[in-house]
Amino acid sequence: MLDVDPKLVERHGAVSESVARALAEHARACAGSDYALATTGVAGPTGGSPEKPAGTVYVALALAELETIVKKFFFPTDRETFKELVAQSALDLLGRKILTPT
Repeated sequence: MLDVDPKLVERHGAVSESVARALAEHARACAGSDYALATTGVAGPTGGSPEKPAGTVYVALALAELETIVKKFFFPTDRETFKELVAQSALDLLGRKILTPT
């Protein structure tokens, strides 16, 4: 549905700034919205690598102004807490942008 180029995933991996950016931008375009959030990460406890250990996540916010913000976080915790922290981080990113426009 979000039409992420498979070559992008091949080149950078599913957990990457590039893929998070593409997910958010395509979600915003598909929804026709002013904002869209996307996340991609390794919740663990398995599946990580030395470059992207469990707990690594990218959160992207695509804006109508054709700007996309991507932040990398590291939450080395259990899966449930990881998902809560990722959701909180994504919503915090959106809230800060809405409350403090440039």
